[in-house]
Amino acid sequence: MNDFVENECSRRDDAIVFVLGELDHESAASYDRHQRECSSCRRLVQKLSTLYDEVVRRLEVRSVPDSVRSRVLARARRTSGNSPLLAKVASAARRSVDEYFIAPRVPDESDAWETTAIVGIRMRRLLVDEREGRMTCLVQMDPGARFPAHVHAGREECFVLEGDLCTTVSEMQSGDYEHAPAGTRHEEQFTRNGCLLLIRTSLHDEFAA
Repeated sequence: MNDFVENECSRRDDAIVFVLGELDHESAASYDRHQRECSSCRRLVQKLSTLYDEVVRRLEVRSVPDSVRSRVLARARRTSGNSPLLAKVASAARRSVDEYFIAPRVPDESDAWETTAIVGIRMRRLLVDEREGRMTCLVQMDPGARFPAHVHAGREECFVLEGDLCTTVSEMQSGDYEHAPAGTRHEEQFTRNGCLLLIRTSLHDEFAA
């Protein structure tokens, strides 16, 4: 944050509260006019806005009691012309809260497990994001089950929760993680003793010829 240290403008302290939207309307309008004319403050506002936007983007809602949910929504829906950053923050807050859910553990015989077209492989969809074209799912493979070679339309992440997952050149055990970039090909995969996998992948992968 060298810009903050090197900025000798007498109004540099207002940059933070301006970005956070905590100035009253008159003060915000005044500082907005100032930072348009002061190159040091303008650079500082741009850096603080970028930093704050990144913090908001990385927020992960883990638990939202009803009382907290109400307060967050009320704050997110508050309108203000103090800073254009507030519109993005409000939108992210509404989306994060509204999309929060918990998928509880279910028995192996539950209908939540789908039988796939591949013998010995079942899948439980945890999250399907049509907007991003991605899916998070659990995959069960019976001992000896095989998954055909395929090409990744997007990056794939696989975490072995139980058992083993093998190819002709590798063997993953419980606790192992694999990342496969978009465009890469997975040769046929199989399991000797059965496995349970947590996978995040593209909705548009294709079986290889």
